[in-house]
Amino acid sequence: MVKRAVKHGIIADYLLTDSWFLSEEMIESIRNIKTGDIHILSMCRMDKRKYTFNEGSYDAKDLLKTSKTKQKEYQTLKET
Repeated sequence: MVKRAVKHGIIADYLLTDSWFLSEEMIESIRNIKTGDIHILSMCRMDKRKYTFNEGSYDAKDLLKTSKTKQKEYQTLKET
């Protein structure tokens, strides 16, 4: 559907999906359209499934912890 939209001149910067759409194949497929110009925003499944991030393997809870830690680090840098 996204490929058809792009073919007809509808080009988006981001594609918003629900968590049940998210898969490695889906990400690859969308990122290959228009030389990677379309990015994906999606929830991840809150189960024991592993996700690759910064060359590490994390489940959803670990990703949230990592994100919160990075936000705190960013806020500290921003305030100084």
